[in-house]
Amino acid sequence: MTFFAFIGGHSAPHRHLSAHPVLEWALIWRDPQQRQHTLIAIAIMLAGIAELVEANAGVAILKYDWPIALIFIGTLFMVHTQHGHSDAVHQAIRRHRILGTTVIAAGFLRLLEIVVQSDVLALLWPIALLLAAFQLDINREPERAFDEGGNH
Repeated sequence: MTFFAFIGGHSAPHRHLSAHPVLEWALIWRDPQQRQHTLIAIAIMLAGIAELVEANAGVAILKYDWPIALIFIGTLFMVHTQHGHSDAVHQAIRRHRILGTTVIAAGFLRLLEIVVQSDVLALLWPIALLLAAFQLDINREPERAFDEGGNH
């Protein structure tokens, strides 16, 4: 898991953050949608770093970083701001809430697996995370998602 946390924690924020020059940071932080995307990338990066530290230095408290990051990310998906026309916004919000629920479930399953040391939970939380990845892979913005229609 440490390897995958590193890859996710290294590649996503690097690509996301490097695409935004310093001059654009004020704009990113003013736009709730971009701010949430950036916070998700930062959470993955911090969780990946913490996984590496925990694996190499044995800092036991850091084993909770990944489930906390997943719960945080899932929560951001649940309340994710959407741009676009109202129809598209409603569709996107529904998809984001389903995705958020799946990511939160993966986080809680991992947290429980850490606490109770269950082999079943050790199998279930990665399956939930794979389901979230599948949702991200197949999800496309609904038609009119980029039309002017306000933020929701």
